[in-house]
Amino acid sequence: MSRRTQTTESSPPVQIKHLAFNTHGHAMKDPMVDRNINEIILCFSSKSTMPINNAIKKLEKEGKTVYRNDLTYTERELGPLQPGLAKFLVVGYALRDHSNKHNTTAPEHHKQRGTGFEIPKSIVGWDEQPPLLVVAEILQSQVEGVQLWALLCPQNGICSVYQIAQHRVFYRFEFRDATTAIKERGTNWNRLVEANSVQPGEGGLSAKQERLKKARDTSRVVLEPAQSFVSEMLCLLKAFKVSGDVWHLHELQKVLAAADNDINLRPLPRNEGLRKFIENDREFNLSDAEMVVEEVAELWPEVENVTVDSVMMLRKGIQDGAGTFLEYRHIRGFLAEGSYRISIGDTVDTILACNIIGTLKRTTPEWTLPISTDQDNLLFSVILAKLKEIQAAGEKFDIELEKICGDATMFDGPHDAWESYNSSPDTDHAKLAFFGVIRYVIRAIKGKINGTDKMIAELVDVLERL
Repeated sequence: MSRRTQTTESSPPVQIKHLAFNTHGHAMKDPMVDRNINEIILCFSSKSTMPINNAIKKLEKEGKTVYRNDLTYTERELGPLQPGLAKFLVVGYALRDHSNKHNTTAPEHHKQRGTGFEIPKSIVGWDEQPPLLVVAEILQSQVEGVQLWALLCPQNGICSVYQIAQHRVFYRFEFRDATTAIKERGTNWNRLVEANSVQPGEGGLSAKQERLKKARDTSRVVLEPAQSFVSEMLCLLKAFKVSGDVWHLHELQKVLAAADNDINLRPLPRNEGLRKFIENDREFNLSDAEMVVEEVAELWPEVENVTVDSVMMLRKGIQDGAGTFLEYRHIRGFLAEGSYRISIGDTVDTILACNIIGTLKRTTPEWTLPISTDQDNLLFSVILAKLKEIQAAGEKFDIELEKICGDATMFDGPHDAWESYNSSPDTDHAKLAFFGVIRYVIRAIKGKINGTDKMIAELVDVLERL
């Protein structure tokens, strides 16, 4: 067994906490020793892929502040998430003036040993100019690879992120391990970053992934069609209305059972402010009005001129009117029309409130159908909804497959490709790689066919019972 891959019973060495190391074994003093582990801060969500040196020159030319004054986190960086911001995991540091000597192996680095657990004699200094903070974005799902970003251009306590190469990064101790091979070290260290930046994560690595040194098992293609829950229910309900076959109701029960867990885990909107607004017997104050403004902005962003003052005046107009009752289904129209009347200078009183409520009662139906129930178009609407779903699933798959395999091939067919690989001295590896690609594409195409066939089969079952 090779010494590089041989495993031992001894525990891995402990990484030095007060030093940051790059993948080539160079060390620098960690400027933030008294800190927490796996720190998360806020940065601007927009990212720049411009080379960092070019970005610095551009910022300097525009007269903008390029660097942070110090590495202490601001209140906004540690505050609540706001629109335009995103969460990032602090991974390490990068020198402002990068030296090419840090791209080569450190003099004290031993070939068959890891790095980060012994204090080297020479440590990179930064003195008066604090280094750049390097971060990785917090993601909801796993993606291919880990992209690192440097923080520049602070504005109002928040920095922008700029793409930075891995060889410039000095990693904190929690994102390092004792990997001996330099070529594998970058992948393994980024794997530790990914384990903390993906929330929720996808669990540990399988034995096969460890053996092949891959962060994801790409031998299996999983590109399932995204079926619409609403489209599925409408399809079954409309078919039952026409045919009366209870089979459609049984299928509907299966759909609801499959979605039951998701529905239970998703709390219903409480809208405490709006409910309190229409209940005359409850006290309504300025904090409640602020809650109404926030809920209206979240639920109906198109409704304008809704302010705390307008909400308080409209609430008083309802409360002063004896017998004035506002139904919950009318609250959007009441707030929209009432706030508009106030913005143009109308006086809010009981008469105005009653007139708005009366208009809403006359013009707003008690319930509406999302799709026309015209019997002549019923069958076509069901088929159209399902076919659109199938089409969207196929388009999504084609996009994902193109990302994985590209949109062009270098060979006319399998035999032509094998003829090119046949001249390679390493025939076994070439053959394995070639047929691995073939199996990959075939399995992917099979997955697409199975997903499409499943939806078509559902459509056929429904049509046969009409």
